[in-house]
Amino acid sequence: MSIPRYQQQHQYPFREGLTDKVYNGYVARFAQGNYADFFGWSNLTNRPTGSFLGLPASQTPGDMRVVNIYRRYGDKQAEN
Repeated sequence: MSIPRYQQQHQYPFREGLTDKVYNGYVARFAQGNYADFFGWSNLTNRPTGSFLGLPASQTPGDMRVVNIYRRYGDKQAEN
């Protein structure tokens, strides 16, 4: 996947489809060898505008539980 494709398919819809974002921080960060992860419960609170993953617009904030696992290959990120 290219960076422009990642931005088009993930970053832009996320940024445009959710509002009132509140970053709550990560609970833990771990790394070993070529792997690392970050996670939080709840990590992000936001409100849907009606254009993200088919969620209807709402005035009710929702919490996101985020887990990111990364694999490095050489000097580059290979997977997320």
